[in-house]
Amino acid sequence: MGAPVRQWSHLGILFGGLVLVSTSGPFFLASRMDPFTVGFFRMALSGGILLLYALLRHPPWRDAAHWGALRCNFPALALGALIFALHLVLWMTALEFTSLGSSALLLVAQPAAAITVGGVFGERFRPAMGLSLALALAAVFLVTAGDLQLGPRKWIGDGLGVLAALCTVLFVPVTRRARARLPMALFLAVIFLLSAVALAPMVLLSKTALARYGWEQWRWLLGIVLVSTIGGHGLVNLAARRFSLFRLNVVTLLQPLLVLAIGASLFEVHASPAQLLGFGMLVLAVVVGLWGTRDTPLVHT
Repeated sequence: MGAPVRQWSHLGILFGGLVLVSTSGPFFLASRMDPFTVGFFRMALSGGILLLYALLRHPPWRDAAHWGALRCNFPALALGALIFALHLVLWMTALEFTSLGSSALLLVAQPAAAITVGGVFGERFRPAMGLSLALALAAVFLVTAGDLQLGPRKWIGDGLGVLAALCTVLFVPVTRRARARLPMALFLAVIFLLSAVALAPMVLLSKTALARYGWEQWRWLLGIVLVSTIGGHGLVNLAARRFSLFRLNVVTLLQPLLVLAIGASLFEVHASPAQLLGFGMLVLAVVVGLWGTRDTPLVHT
């Protein structure tokens, strides 16, 4: 009984994180702020909050081993932060070219990339992975077929969304050892703060006038920081310690449903019968992917 219960609890953590991460798209669109500004302050504020917590929870004079592990894993953390910052830039830029629903649906690229990247790191391919991916691709065709009539601008957004999804997959194995060896708050604090450093030049080049933003817009940004980033990415990275790369990413196929539900409460978002069928197929793809695979987490100590 112990192992199945733990597995369900880990799935609960992953799903909870996915729900919270799914708020970032609707919150960003509602903020009507410059994407680079949002990305920088999202990373800087999230990293600052988590670093303060890590210092209080694990002071260097008491937990020297954690801070020693930070020094040893700093190169991987720096590379991971660059990948994470690139993911944010690509994803937020994609939202300016394509629809919220389409950008979420293109997360189907994540389990596809996870099969390839996971194979490089020793994860075995299983038939259920192929079946799950086929169902997901069919679902995306049903939901996004209308994009074929919307011109090159939409295709650019979709391409950026795919690249953002690939960055998300690559981030997990690049940072796997640091994630396993560091307290989660310290791990995320360093990732977020280094990502903010990487995004800072883009904010300066964009010449955004911060004074033009009102409290209403900063409130949405605060929601992204606390809910989407600290809460959502915190839980997803906790789950990443326990799940194989494919299983971790196949669950993200549920994100379009969550984004649509959250978006419907903020904007006028409607789904056609074909799209509803596609959403149902996404759920089936997740069930097949989880049921037919096993966990071989990319964790090395």
